[in-house]
Amino acid sequence: MERNNKIEKNYMSPEQIPTSDRGLDKYLLDLGLTREELAGKRILDLGSGTRRFAKEVEDNGIVADVFSVDPIFEDPDQKIEKGADELAGQLAETDRPSITKKTVAALGENLPFKDNSFDFILAEYSLPAHAISEKQIDEFFQNSMRSLRVGGELRFCPPVNLQRKELTAYVERKLTELSKQNQYEVIKSGQLTVIKKLQ
Repeated sequence: MERNNKIEKNYMSPEQIPTSDRGLDKYLLDLGLTREELAGKRILDLGSGTRRFAKEVEDNGIVADVFSVDPIFEDPDQKIEKGADELAGQLAETDRPSITKKTVAALGENLPFKDNSFDFILAEYSLPAHAISEKQIDEFFQNSMRSLRVGGELRFCPPVNLQRKELTAYVERKLTELSKQNQYEVIKSGQLTVIKKLQ
């Protein structure tokens, strides 16, 4: 499949999906977490953008293993050339070996990690908010659940699709399906959705 070899071009268009520069405090607030909950955990930041979250976790002395995943890392220069004026500086701020060695160019629906790899998968204004098809939503949930350890959590916000409003209802149906399975617990609170892998 072409997408497995090359990230889809619409992900590289800042006018369609801007690159995120959200940091630790924003993640904690939106995703209902504390610094203490992150400590000692293996975390996947899905749609990490500039990797500011990973940098600020490290800068705040939180000992956690943060992996940053974003399609921009396939060709960051192309994204910068397409008009993201501040992006080069933001990426330079996070360009340190402890962060770059855990940076992966990938899509949320095609995660290149082994099963049971993460305690937390965090998707702050990533998928499913920017999904463009039902298939992409299906693959996002399937890959996220596969990549979580037992007891691990997928935390995402918002629970709506920002690209195609009609996909919001599909996300809701997927959450209902997951909640009916004994291996997951689905908790919704305002803009936050948490899916805990029970077995």
